[in-house]
Amino acid sequence: MEATAISLIPPLIVILLVIATRRVVISISAGIIAGAFILCNFQPGETVEAVVGSASRIFYTAGNWNTDNILLVLFILGLGMLTAYIDKNGGTIGFARWAQKRVKNAAMAQLLAVVLGIIIFIDDYFNALTVGEVSRSLTDRYKVSREKLAYIIDSTSAPVCSICPLSSWGAYIIALFAVILPGTAAPLNQFIGTIPYNFYAIFSLAVVLISAIWNINLGRMNDASSIQSDVKPLDDTHEKHASDLVMPISILVVVSVGTMYITGRIFSGSRNIFEILQHASTYLSLCAGCAAGLGWAVYRYWHFHGKELFSTAFSGIKKVAGATTALLFAWVLIDIIGMLEPGAYLSGLLIEYQISSQLLPCLLFL
Repeated sequence: MEATAISLIPPLIVILLVIATRRVVISISAGIIAGAFILCNFQPGETVEAVVGSASRIFYTAGNWNTDNILLVLFILGLGMLTAYIDKNGGTIGFARWAQKRVKNAAMAQLLAVVLGIIIFIDDYFNALTVGEVSRSLTDRYKVSREKLAYIIDSTSAPVCSICPLSSWGAYIIALFAVILPGTAAPLNQFIGTIPYNFYAIFSLAVVLISAIWNINLGRMNDASSIQSDVKPLDDTHEKHASDLVMPISILVVVSVGTMYITGRIFSGSRNIFEILQHASTYLSLCAGCAAGLGWAVYRYWHFHGKELFSTAFSGIKKVAGATTALLFAWVLIDIIGMLEPGAYLSGLLIEYQISSQLLPCLLFL
């Protein structure tokens, strides 16, 4: 269909509903329905077909499986199971006891999450999920709200990856420079030259660091009621060790990074680290690392609590079911909005009204 102003309605519905209701899945669902109705000229039967078609394209498109999406969903579900086994093994309690001797207050607990978010720079998904798992038990102990932890994780994961050349984001951007600006300066030098102008990433990291050191909280960050209180206490049949958290997470990190290097070498045929990162199979690597870490955690759990092996895995999947559902719905929304072509409409306005290119960064940010 021709791109018109009506193509802006679905994303606006989603944004307004998210702000008004704080219900992500419901808001995205409304955007999906509105977009499908517009796309199909308000024909109910065709609207249903459009939604089903978009949902199926998440995993299967034009005769090919979308392996990246499949692997990402498997990684999130696997990490949920890994979390459950770590909890049952006593890893979170063991880590909290170990950290208690070194971390004395809420500000230090937040600062640890910030430092971990900066150190784990390979991939933003990997960063967010791993730092969340390692930090949650400690921030819960010092009554740091889940909203504040979510803010810390979000303000370190993507910003760090976007300004680090040795990350999946950095390698992708460097590759774009090589294509878009051929024959100029080396792509790596071009990327490094843009870092001082990546104001969002720089200010995000600066503000989150300040908010952690001085324990600054805004809005719901002040409310510690979001900390889960319904987690059943672990039995004391064996001593809790921090290694039951650190070991599986370390295995996840090492295997993921190692697999990224191996797949990057195979697909690129190069020894250049940026070529390797550009061609690495990121989601396959994350799944391999998660499977290895999960294997260790399951072995430890089976050694002590073998009778609840499957129920523990299922409880872990339930914990990440909400996030997985939101991700799937977001993919459907992106597909439908893409067919409405709001980007083409907006770019047409820029041309029609001769908007200066100097305003583009600000307009794109908004």
